[in-house]
Amino acid sequence: MKRTSILILGAALLLQAQPLLADDLGRWLQSADWHRWLDTGPVAAAPASLGPGAQEIGGRDSEFEAAPLPEQSGPSNTGEKLKAGGLSLLVPGLGQFYNGDTGKGIVMVGIEAVIWGAYIGFDQHADNLQGDARNWAGIYAGTRGDHPENYWQSVGRYMDSDTWYDAQLREARAFGEPEPGPPADDESWLWRSEDYRESYQKLRADANSAYDRRDLMILFAILNRAVSIFDAVRSGGHQDEPAVGARVLGAEVALEVSSPLPRPEARAVASWSF
Repeated sequence: MKRTSILILGAALLLQAQPLLADDLGRWLQSADWHRWLDTGPVAAAPASLGPGAQEIGGRDSEFEAAPLPEQSGPSNTGEKLKAGGLSLLVPGLGQFYNGDTGKGIVMVGIEAVIWGAYIGFDQHADNLQGDARNWAGIYAGTRGDHPENYWQSVGRYMDSDTWYDAQLREARAFGEPEPGPPADDESWLWRSEDYRESYQKLRADANSAYDRRDLMILFAILNRAVSIFDAVRSGGHQDEPAVGARVLGAEVALEVSSPLPRPEARAVASWSF
C-alpha cells in the first residue's frame, strides 16, 4: 500500500508538470540560449536549497537547466575502518565504541565478559571434579602420588594394578615390543568394589565434560570477535549518501539512496512549502 501510494504520487506530479515543462522547453528552444547550449553544453544551476544533484523541473518563470551528478570526492575512510576493526580484534566492542555505536559496544563487551567468565568457571569446576576423582581413587583403591593422565585412565579401566600389568604384557608381546617392568609400589591399586570404580569413572566423565564446555567458550569468543570486527569495519567511517532532488510545482521531491551491506535501500521524499 505504501509503495502504491508513492507510485501514484509520482505519476500525478509528472502529469501536472508535463504541460508546464513543454511550455518552458518551447520558449527555451526559440531563444538564443539554445544556440549557446549547442556550443557550450548544459549549465549546472541546481538550486542550493535542494542540495547536490537537484534540478528545477517546473515553474513558468524559470529556465529548464540540467545539472550533472556530482563526482565523488573526499578522503577515503579505509583507515577508519581498519582502526575500528583492529580495536574489535583486541576487545570485541571497542570498534563499536570508536564508531559511536555505544549500544552495540556495550552488548559485545558484555558478551565477551560472559564468555570468559564461563570459561574460568568451567575450568575451575573441571579441576575440582578431577581432584575429587583422584581423591576417591586414593581412598577406595589405594592410589598415591602424582602420575600422568594415562595412569588415571588405567585406574578407571581395571579393578587392580595386576590386571593392568597383565594387559601391558600382552600388548607388548603382540607388537613385539620389550616387556615393561612390574608396577612400583606407588603405582599399585586395588578397588574395593565395582561400584567404587564406576563412581570414579563418573567423576572423571563429568570432569571431561566440563573441560569440553570450557574449550567451547573459546569458539564462542572467536565468533564474537568475528562478528564485532565485521560490524566495526562495515560501519566504520560511514557517511550518509547525498540526496538527488527536483522541484515540481513548488514541491521538493528527493531521492535518497543508502547502501549498507545487508539491506541497500532507496526512498522518495516529497515536501511542500507554504
